[in-house]
Amino acid sequence: MTLSSHTLLRVARRVVPTVAAVVLCGLAAWSLYRISQKVSLDDIRAALGDVPRSAMLAALGTTVASFTAFILQDYLALKRASRALSLPRAAAGSFIAQSIAHVTGFAILVGGALRARYFLACGLALTSILSVQASFSVSFGLADSLLTGLATLVQPALASDATHLPVAWLRFAACTLLLGALGAFAFATFLRRHRLALRYNLSVSPARTLALQILCSIIDILFVAATLYLLMPDALGIGYVQMLACYLIALTLGLWSHVPSGLGVFEATILVLVHAPQHQIAHVVAALLVFRAIYHLLPFGLGCILLATVEFARRWTRTPSA
Repeated sequence: MTLSSHTLLRVARRVVPTVAAVVLCGLAAWSLYRISQKVSLDDIRAALGDVPRSAMLAALGTTVASFTAFILQDYLALKRASRALSLPRAAAGSFIAQSIAHVTGFAILVGGALRARYFLACGLALTSILSVQASFSVSFGLADSLLTGLATLVQPALASDATHLPVAWLRFAACTLLLGALGAFAFATFLRRHRLALRYNLSVSPARTLALQILCSIIDILFVAATLYLLMPDALGIGYVQMLACYLIALTLGLWSHVPSGLGVFEATILVLVHAPQHQIAHVVAALLVFRAIYHLLPFGLGCILLATVEFARRWTRTPSA
């Protein structure tokens, strides 16, 4: 490879993500502006009052189930790093990291920093904490890839509406994504026994542990989609599989936009994909607002309180008694 091609590749790595983020944010802003011309704040306020309390309670239950699956996924990695780490302590650190990183964006950096802050005080080495963070990222990425590939195969029309690509191309891309995820899993299993892992001190989870982590991530994503599905108005007639496909597409575009929690991009994508009629748009917006409140803001508040409590307790124990 020539020097010019190296330079071109380096520039592309910097420019393409930035351009993609700007384009996605611009499209989301335009979509939200168009929707704001069709509904008023009074319509949304009235629709918020129409969201069933039973749906909110069920959404709270699926949110708890989602965070439980995430905590178990994290605990599997943490248990390899320290056998002495108890489940309650691991759960507290995982919940703090994930609940705050969900809202602030830059989940890898924020979640990694919060994990390091918490688990270093628990006696874990920094290399072990970084390994846990990497394990979480890989497991979630593989789970998201598998579900996105399957959802695209089941509901190719949704992805076609969002990307304006032919269905045949999307099915090919979905198969490639599935094979890529399975190949990455096989490569990780192979790498663990290869001398390169020992040479560069790579901590790779055993195949069984990695498979369990991926399963926990899949369950986590399924429950998040269920939370959104439960809050959507019944009059839309959207099934759970279709809602799962919409959520995965919106989640992916939200991650690509680099906006904290995909705010705006996620909502605009859902509104485009569900094809809500004029009289249902306000109810869909209300469902998205309640979803943000239950799945993001409520855990964020609890995570901040828990983080403040942990920090206060540590400072209290360090302060010498008079």
